[in-house]
Amino acid sequence: MLAEIESAAIARLGEKIPQLPHVDSMKNVLTEKMAYTLAIMEGPAEPVTIGGEETRQRVKLSLWVAFKNLKSDEDRRKGVFLLLEGIAQMLLGQKLGLDIKRLKYTGFSDVTDPAERQAGQTIYQVNFETSYTVTRLDEEGTEELLKVGLSYLLNGSASAAAGDVVELQTQE
Repeated sequence: MLAEIESAAIARLGEKIPQLPHVDSMKNVLTEKMAYTLAIMEGPAEPVTIGGEETRQRVKLSLWVAFKNLKSDEDRRKGVFLLLEGIAQMLLGQKLGLDIKRLKYTGFSDVTDPAERQAGQTIYQVNFETSYTVTRLDEEGTEELLKVGLSYLLNGSASAAAGDVVELQTQE
């Protein structure tokens, strides 16, 4: 579900704000005049049922929006802040077509380090939270998760070995 949340957020922003390019890493976001990258960086969980058969998986989703060579603080206040507010509005309250709680906007911060600022770059982090229920899989389902992760994504290659979409069914 984590990858689906990331992909759905990227798709929504791509549809609603096509002028803001998405790049796949922070390294690449710094090479553009204006771009963003997105990732789930934290996922605390807590049991929902006694015995641990269901868990509430909380998800903290962050976007990093980078701008290069802003002319002035006025550009930052009048342009960047409007863009940050627009991004928040585009994702606020969205379920992204997934079985998750609606996205909650939790704030933003300027995360530009001194070297980036010296190079004329400004980076803001925009944060959201959501959650979903994880139901314990049987051993076969768990083995399938591991097999897919190891075979397709952790194969030592610079890119995934395949583009399969795997949907695991939960037991009712």
